[in-house]
Amino acid sequence: MTGQKKQTSNDQLLASHEEICAVRYESIEKRLDDGQQRFIRIEAQIWGLYALMIGSTILGQAIGG
Repeated sequence: MTGQKKQTSNDQLLASHEEICAVRYESIEKRLDDGQQRFIRIEAQIWGLYALMIGSTILGQAIGG
């Protein structure tokens, strides 16, 4: 294989690798964004649970004592 053909082959392999990596990184970014939305929703649920616990404790003290 001549130097020019080897260089062209390497360029094609590198271009193919870059395309595959771009698809993979796009998939990773999508999964991270989906996970971020899930964590935001879970955090909101936790804060709501805190409010419910504090509110029920205060209400229980007001009713019972």
